[in-house]
Amino acid sequence: MKALLILSIIIVSLVGSYAAYCNGKPGPIHTNTKPIWDGEPRLIREVKNGKLYVIGDPAWNNTMYLLHLYGSNMYEFGEA
Repeated sequence: MKALLILSIIIVSLVGSYAAYCNGKPGPIHTNTKPIWDGEPRLIREVKNGKLYVIGDPAWNNTMYLLHLYGSNMYEFGEA
């Protein structure tokens, strides 16, 4: 049991130390060419303590969901 614990610690240490090194090189600088979206969010669904919106322009294939949660404690956020 003790040997298994020591072996586990050694493996975790080796994996952790390997992950600390970056072997790649930085790539070219990318510029965001998409326009800033300034439209209104579209309401998808509403529940007791939250609302789900979609924002972005589907024509540009550039949409994302926006979740608005509200309440007085974490239980109410989770319930939503």
